[in-house]
Amino acid sequence: RYHHLFQDFLQQEFVRRFSPDEITSLHKAAGLWFARYDLIEEALSHLFAANDLPSAIDLVARHRYRMMNATQWPRLERWLSSFPAEAIGASAELWMLKTWLAYHRGQFAEIPALLQQLTAIMTHDPNQEIANRLAGEIRALQGLLAYHTTNAKEAVTLSHQALEVLPSEFWIVRVMARMYLAGGLMLQGDMNSCLQTYYEAFEVETVQSNPFKATLLMTLCNVHWVAADLQSVVQAAKQSIALCSESDHPQILAYGKYHLGSVYYQHNEIALAEELFISVVARPYLNYGRCYMDSACGLALVYQAQGRETEAREVAEAAAAFQLETGNMSQYPVALALQAEVALRQGNLPAASQWAAKLDPVPPLVPMPWFLAPHLTLVKVWLAQKTSASLGKAARLLNQLQEYLEGIHNTRFLIDTLALQALLLDATGDRVAALSALEKALQLAQPGGFLRIFLDLGTPMTGLFRQLNVPQSLRGYLDQIWAGFSNRQGTKALQGSAALPEPLTRREFQILELLRGRLTNNEIAEALVISPGTVKGHTIRIYQKLNVENRRQAVQKAISQGILLPE
Repeated sequence: RYHHLFQDFLQQEFVRRFSPDEITSLHKAAGLWFARYDLIEEALSHLFAANDLPSAIDLVARHRYRMMNATQWPRLERWLSSFPAEAIGASAELWMLKTWLAYHRGQFAEIPALLQQLTAIMTHDPNQEIANRLAGEIRALQGLLAYHTTNAKEAVTLSHQALEVLPSEFWIVRVMARMYLAGGLMLQGDMNSCLQTYYEAFEVETVQSNPFKATLLMTLCNVHWVAADLQSVVQAAKQSIALCSESDHPQILAYGKYHLGSVYYQHNEIALAEELFISVVARPYLNYGRCYMDSACGLALVYQAQGRETEAREVAEAAAAFQLETGNMSQYPVALALQAEVALRQGNLPAASQWAAKLDPVPPLVPMPWFLAPHLTLVKVWLAQKTSASLGKAARLLNQLQEYLEGIHNTRFLIDTLALQALLLDATGDRVAALSALEKALQLAQPGGFLRIFLDLGTPMTGLFRQLNVPQSLRGYLDQIWAGFSNRQGTKALQGSAALPEPLTRREFQILELLRGRLTNNEIAEALVISPGTVKGHTIRIYQKLNVENRRQAVQKAISQGILLPE
């Protein structure tokens, strides 16, 4: 706090008047004083000056749980980087922190080697107390690895073991163990037990707080996303965001925003998705690596859907550059797939093929709880190439994907797979089988209200939709997708159809479909659980947007403009 010249003078006097041993003793005393008041960075600087690495390591070990619970990953990274490399390599506590930082960055491919080295460190320094403390963390990370290699039984066993020994106050890792326990159960098709794993946490976990609940709900979104239950994703994500908004847990908040943005994108509510994705992508170094990457995928495709092609490319390029900068090769295939996806949607097949070639041979299949699946991007590029060889490769991978996704109960990407199979079968001349595959995709997609899955496949999909003869239960849903094509949301407009000056909202579209069924305002209100006055207000806005005066004209114009399919 002194003027820097006077400070320099005092430092010189300090060195002149005291012996090295006295200076070391004073630095150690200062370090312990700062540690007593949780001023960790100041404490570490004095302990390093005293060359007291054991006390510095113990200080980090004592505060690591609290900082991880608070998602203070950048601060933990600074702590670790202040230690010399040889100290990190000799300390099980510091190496465990290094492994968790790799997890935070999404570098899952590096975790097996890090855990193997951790085992070697613990062998050379067999401190049983430390080993017992780290056992639950090791099991939790091993459960993660088992899940991502679709070893469901191991994921369940290891995650159970982690929960048995992890201390209750280390709740963020307990939540992670529950996530992969639930994931393992879902891989086995036991959805009831999967969800029960989450529900019981609200009852049995002894450390309860808003951040704990927000984190638990955030991870629950993954389960609902894989199950294609978008309504439940919205509910859990909104609750997670509400619980985080008053806390200092920006990384959990960002995950909630990512999940909510993903649903808005699939519901074709593009502006809402854009706002949420931007808030995550703007802070790449703060957020979890996978959260940033998935949000970048969402934002790039939002820009593409809005016709902002340059911005879409820029986001995709920035995401790839970030993975290279941080050395995160685990997620680099996703960045390559995103660039291929954007190039393909912009009609640049040579560039898309070049990016896709870097993903071939095909990466190993994983559970796919994320926004973009590189395997499906490969299929899209091969379909666009339209050679006998590329179509053959697409057919083989799609068959493999369908069997795999059905086996692990991943409905979310099974929908994409069936939609792409429909395009492949149509391209090879089997229109009947193509329409059957598309109807299966629609049956799976309807409960969640997926729209962009079909809209993003563009003009080739519209030809199949014209030929589709679906049951009445799918009719209204098919009309919503058809309206999306008509409104030019990121795809080429249907020939002969005019886009609405102002697109209908989802609620307005629902009411328009019920108007076609000749329901009264009271009947529509009862069906949608809203008031008759609200129905009347929506109906007036529908008339204004369509420039008509009554129900019959509204329905006729909607059919003529391709918003509703003909009866």
